[in-house]
Amino acid sequence: MIEEKLVTPPIRAALMEENGRDAKTPSRDWWLYWNALALRANQNAAEIDQLEARAAELDSAVDAFDEEMAGLLRSGTHAARVAAAPDPLGAVWVETDRNNIVYQAQRVAGGALAWVYVTGAMSGTVIAADQRPAGLGVNDTGLLFFSTDSVSVRWDGASWKQLGRIIDTGDFATNPRSQTVWKALGAGAVSVHCVGSGNENIAFGAEYDSGWKARDTAVAVLEHQGNALNFYYSAGNTIGATPALPTRISIDLATGHITMWGLADANLGILEIRALANNNAGVALICAGAAGMKNWQITSNYFSAGDLAFIMSADPTGPPASQCALDLLTNGGIRMPLLPGVNPGAGTKQLWYDPADANRLKYSP
Repeated sequence: MIEEKLVTPPIRAALMEENGRDAKTPSRDWWLYWNALALRANQNAAEIDQLEARAAELDSAVDAFDEEMAGLLRSGTHAARVAAAPDPLGAVWVETDRNNIVYQAQRVAGGALAWVYVTGAMSGTVIAADQRPAGLGVNDTGLLFFSTDSVSVRWDGASWKQLGRIIDTGDFATNPRSQTVWKALGAGAVSVHCVGSGNENIAFGAEYDSGWKARDTAVAVLEHQGNALNFYYSAGNTIGATPALPTRISIDLATGHITMWGLADANLGILEIRALANNNAGVALICAGAAGMKNWQITSNYFSAGDLAFIMSADPTGPPASQCALDLLTNGGIRMPLLPGVNPGAGTKQLWYDPADANRLKYSP
């Protein structure tokens, strides 16, 4: 601020030279010139004073803004953020030791202010060393962790869920998994679920979430487990509950053996094969009992065209031997290669033939 204004001496005032001698009085023209310069200088000084006052006001406003922003925009370590009060409402905190993930002071259930995750992601390993952040809760919902050696995950407020899926399901508690789920407006589900090498599944009407969960009343799962390819199915399931999944078909990929189970009895295996052109032609029905029991086949065309043969094997695990117990011939004849040639004894209620009596067919009541 300019303290004193310029003043033009009176028009007839004598001027002093530097050596102290009186100088001539200035003419009117010079006085007017000097007076105009003084007026302009004084006017500029007033404007400068106004600018300085405005600048002081701006400095004060900037200081107030800086002070306010210092509370709204903060940064520091995760521990410092947890220890800091979540205020004022809308304040933002950047965690410098967690890849600059961002939290904001928001009102949560009950009206209290809390730090709530807003955006950002972390990265690191899971298998080599579990570097996922610990101590998370409902206010950390949505936090992303991109794994460099396993599947990436998202915190759902209670546990980690893997990414790469349309529907957020799956279990990451015990070992890394990968799952992709498709749904149609929330109805039904098709899930491709991979646990690891030799353990992959395709599910229809279900998805994996710490175990299979039904998304339809009918559930079917195709499972690759080691050398086995298994098919499970059940109906009448409760949506959202764990479905009952008894094995229906199992294929040993190493040997090519196929095992099928009946719907009513888990110990009964049934395989039915029909010709495509006619459902009543070329039927082969194979029934297998429980372990330790004989296997049975009922098949047509076993010996010759049109024959219907009942074949028995003493080995419950191997293929049936060529021991035909009963063969119904196309000419109406009956062939029983295993018919006993001795009396099986009273009470057996079996047929047998008697070689001593011209091979007559007899019955033991």
